[in-house]
Amino acid sequence: MYRDICWDLDARGSVGESCLHICVLSASAVHTDLAKRLLQFYPKLMNDIYMSDEYYGENVLHIAIVNEDPRMVKYFLDNGANVNERCTGAFMSPEDQKSSRMDSLEQEHVICDTNTNYKG
Repeated sequence: MYRDICWDLDARGSVGESCLHICVLSASAVHTDLAKRLLQFYPKLMNDIYMSDEYYGENVLHIAIVNEDPRMVKYFLDNGANVNERCTGAFMSPEDQKSSRMDSLEQEHVICDTNTNYKG
């Protein structure tokens, strides 16, 4: 099964982000309004993810949660954000698992050693 990507992969930022990701990441009132406006015209952007190895899988719901922005979290949940999206980018991996990370054509998520001494 393939992922439906809304934003052209060639028109993304250096870490695979779309303009919606940047708006939510910036988190100012103007950027929040712009994000909502973008979603009015391009609702599929809601579930676009970062498309780089570093942040792969991160979506706007994850960003709003990290920003501790309950209004945007509610807005995204009310408008169909995928609550089951998993971030599997290298940034989200424990240090001792990074060297074992591999891609697989059979599944979307990376494969890595399940043994870890990660604490926290």
